[in-house]
Amino acid sequence: MELISLPLQVMITGIIIAAEITMVSVSTIIYSVADTTQVHPSTNVTQLTCRENPHMGMLISFGLDLLLIAMCTLYAFKTRNLPENFNEAKFIGFTMYTTCVIWLAFVVLHLSTEKMVCRFT
Repeated sequence: MELISLPLQVMITGIIIAAEITMVSVSTIIYSVADTTQVHPSTNVTQLTCRENPHMGMLISFGLDLLLIAMCTLYAFKTRNLPENFNEAKFIGFTMYTTCVIWLAFVVLHLSTEKMVCRFT
């Protein structure tokens, strides 16, 4: 079958990696630009504080990864009842189910934490 030839697999992998690099670059340029403000906690102390919105940049950069994880999980679920000769599908499915649970917990915890600020005196 021509769809599983080695040059085509390398080309598909290169396209996926190029798409992810493009998404990360664009999200870094657009959403991760830090803004600085001066905070005066007392009369003789000035703190330079960084303000940025890391959530949107993080969600965009992980968007392709989440799409790939969802697709792998869907195909692992579809192939769970294949004959015994293809038993690696069960291991892939277990790995993808675990990955989905871990990523779901990560996203919820990351979005629920307070924004970190870097302070320079």
